Amino acid sequence: MKKFVFWLAALAAFVLSCNNPNRSEPGEIADLKRELSNLESDEALMKVRVGEKDFYSENMPFKTNVLLLPQSFKVGFLNKEGGNVEMEMIRDSWFEEKPINFSLTNSNLGESGGDQVIVMIGKLTDEMALQGEGYFLVNGKIEVPELSRQVITIVFKGNLVKPGQASTVENYVPVEGWIVVKEPDFSDQSSAEILKQLDEK
Repeated sequence: MKKFVFWLAALAAFVLSCNNPNRSEPGEIADLKRELSNLESDEALMKVRVGEKDFYSENMPFKTNVLLLPQSFKVGFLNKEGGNVEMEMIRDSWFEEKPINFSLTNSNLGESGGDQVIVMIGKLTDEMALQGEGYFLVNGKIEVPELSRQVITIVFKGNLVKPGQASTVENYVPVEGWIVVKEPDFSDQSSAEILKQLDEK
């Protein structure tokens, strides 16, 4: 009888974990969410790891710009240190798909499929000389686990190259990123239909 009760409890715990929508939420996203109370509306926090190093200062707020259209999801981020990220993912009816995922392939290496994706990552390294460090994403995946009036979360992983470099494996720099936006202020040019669906969630 005790064994039966034990297995019943274990089964219940398993079912509850399967029904938990945040069960697979990355630890980095959870960590960033814990800091959201320190942000203003329409600000974001992110952790971006380029190679073996964090690319941006920890817990540095970014101002955001979000545009939702039936054929594209575009978002930009800028912080006071000159850090900036620009992302545009293009695919018809992307908003109707759950989960929301995009992929980028490197056609120069014969990779096929994928979506139209533009991701640029940069920062100022010398403000006086206006010198910076920047990269383009050449292949990878972008996931949008949450998209609502309250929060947007974005997770991406892939390979970068510096501007002017060939998109070859020898020039690849690995990247992983986690972004959380608090109460995004969507652009006035965003699709009224998509915003309506967000309001109905």
